[in-house]
Amino acid sequence: MKKTIALLLSLSLLLPACPALAREEVYAPVPDWAQPYYDLLKQSDIYPLSSGGITRGEFLDLLVSVLAAAVPVDQLDAITPRPADYFADNYSNSYWADVMCRAAAYGLAEGWVDLEDGKRYGNFQAVLTRQEAAKMLCTALDFFTSLGYTVSTDSDPAVYTDAALIPEWAAPYTGRIASYGIMRGDEFLNFNPTAQLDWPSTAVMASRMLTLMAAGVSSARPGVPLQSELDWAGALRVPDPSAAQSLTGCSQGYYAIDNGDGTLSALVVPPPATVYEDGAFVTLPPTQFFVERYDEEGNVLSSQALPMELPIFGAFLQGDGCFYLAFGRENQAEDDSAEVWRVVKYDKDWNKLSAAPVTGGESGTVLPFRSTVARMALSPDGKELTLHAAHQGYASKEDGKRRQSNITFTISTADMAVTSVASPLSDAHSFGQFVRYSGKDPFTVDHCDGSPRAFVLSSGKRQVELFKLAGEPGQNVTHAIGSGFEVSGDGFLFLGCSAPQKVFDDDGWTPWNVFLTYTDSSLNKTTLTWLTTGAKESITAARLVKLSDDSFLALWGEEGNVHYQRLSGKGAKLGDEGVLRSAAMPTTQPVVRDGVVRWIGVAPAQTYAERPQALLYTLRVDF
Repeated sequence: MKKTIALLLSLSLLLPACPALAREEVYAPVPDWAQPYYDLLKQSDIYPLSSGGITRGEFLDLLVSVLAAAVPVDQLDAITPRPADYFADNYSNSYWADVMCRAAAYGLAEGWVDLEDGKRYGNFQAVLTRQEAAKMLCTALDFFTSLGYTVSTDSDPAVYTDAALIPEWAAPYTGRIASYGIMRGDEFLNFNPTAQLDWPSTAVMASRMLTLMAAGVSSARPGVPLQSELDWAGALRVPDPSAAQSLTGCSQGYYAIDNGDGTLSALVVPPPATVYEDGAFVTLPPTQFFVERYDEEGNVLSSQALPMELPIFGAFLQGDGCFYLAFGRENQAEDDSAEVWRVVKYDKDWNKLSAAPVTGGESGTVLPFRSTVARMALSPDGKELTLHAAHQGYASKEDGKRRQSNITFTISTADMAVTSVASPLSDAHSFGQFVRYSGKDPFTVDHCDGSPRAFVLSSGKRQVELFKLAGEPGQNVTHAIGSGFEVSGDGFLFLGCSAPQKVFDDDGWTPWNVFLTYTDSSLNKTTLTWLTTGAKESITAARLVKLSDDSFLALWGEEGNVHYQRLSGKGAKLGDEGVLRSAAMPTTQPVVRDGVVRWIGVAPAQTYAERPQALLYTLRVDF
């Protein structure tokens, strides 16, 4: 979105109404010495002209575009532009007029007030001198630092040979711009204070300022980079929220692990590899998964590779001092004796202890973890484990079709014996499964598209519709996705992201917001609360974190930031909403210790040559 705004703001540079664009030199080639700076601005969708002088209005437009490319968009959106009539000589064109009103709100353009008519003028069509540009650049940097960012100085700033010609009012600004390395003067180190600023020189200054601001924003971002050599590209594999129908193996990615000694580990499962063999593309499943341990500074303390037990990875759970991983394998032949599911138990050092196998005949499974995000949970005493997942079942004897539905396994952790296998929802697909224990009983939530068409809370034979979904039964697209399920001292909390769910066709064009449901312990009443309203872009990533029986934390990603809201055991908001700017959401569940929430977020690569960057985030929350 940031680049989109930068492009919108820079459109004014292409408007034929601008007098500068009528000159023939506009079409001259970019000088070789300036080309690298034009190329850098182009990466942010900023396109300066190639030659000619620049006006005050054009320079302000460029400064606003640079700010929009560097600063998180929500910070700029929080600043109300000046009213349209703030300047008596503002442009009639809406693009230019809006930019000038923004520039005034940022403090970049105050203009002057005519004593006779009392009106304010921006003098936007006037030519711009280099000394005036220095002042405006400093003003833009002052606005940038007022947002909480810092800018670094140049280790070898220019010393102008014509400093005596710089007016006293301009000297502080020219000195500052030299210290930042933004303006260096000509080949003889002359600043030429009264010379008109030209477009190629302006592009150089804008590029340097953008680089300076980008570094300031980057250094202000929360999170400690992990010094990992692993490929984190698989961590970005998430369900398709438009259909709320995840891909097979979407759980491949990473999981955060609290080691109990201040260190954090990550379980990383790489995505399948696609290779070209014998004239065709072939997908090869991963053969290993990895576990890395990090200290608080992000240094790798240890790393190990373990074999994939079966080709498909489905779920992870940490509990009772052990780790549990669920794997699966296709069974297209519908072989009753084939092992299709396997839940493996590891000790704290990742030594395999035992496993619970389930065959195709026992589960009626053709494809485990089909279109699902599966989850596991342990009973409070640690003696029982429940895997709540989904699968594609054997072909129906009635019509020969294979259908997707949920499936639940209960396992005794002492000997990893499977005690029950059940597939309770027969009239609906299940695109996401959640499970938690309340006392000795497991409670599950399913994302259903049929009958019922809702997020459904189940316990034994009892079902409660938490959040109904618009559309016809069986339609895979639901315009919603489940995000978290927790048990409180008062009942059950469920978090998700969704369109309004009023009119199905309209929901396809409406941004999603974050909702929360609270259901009392007796499953008699469910209350719905929207934690966000009026999102400009769909919110499709959220997490629900349990701090205690009566304190919870909702996290959601919005416009490149992580927002958080503390909640009571009944789902009531506690305190104000907080924001971690420029932070990456966890794609799996964060870990909690003593009120400190930690997670690993992955920043996507900016270029094809770069690798995604994994960062460790820490959020301290008062109970």
